[in-house]
Amino acid sequence: GADLRTSAPSVTIDGEFDAEAGVVTLTHAGGDRLTDTSTHAVEIVVTDADRNRSTTLTWAGADQLPVDSGDTVVVDDPRVDADGDGNYLDGDVSVGFFLDSGDTVAVRWTGRPLGAPDERTTTLGTVTLGNETG
Repeated sequence: GADLRTSAPSVTIDGEFDAEAGVVTLTHAGGDRLTDTSTHAVEIVVTDADRNRSTTLTWAGADQLPVDSGDTVVVDDPRVDADGDGNYLDGDVSVGFFLDSGDTVAVRWTGRPLGAPDERTTTLGTVTLGNETG
């Protein structure tokens, strides 16, 4: 079996897509707490399926940890000015293309587990967008 002391964290990631607003809400839905002890960054890799192009965004850098069960991040596209302030990028983080069905959103962890010889990167979860609306 795996040596639990040197394995990457195990986290359940839930995603909810609002196609009308062009917003994906990602939630840490259970599992390990991501702390600054072993975590260097939690990133979001959004892939535009139509163009096969990815954008990497930061959910949490070292100064924004921990990320724990129930914590969320909102990924927004430039489709709708949801709060009417003239700025179409209303989420916590934003992509420069429209989010559509078939696009993927992966949550990637980079860190050094306690006792591990070096830093590693692993995908905690991936959400494929469907046609859902809020």
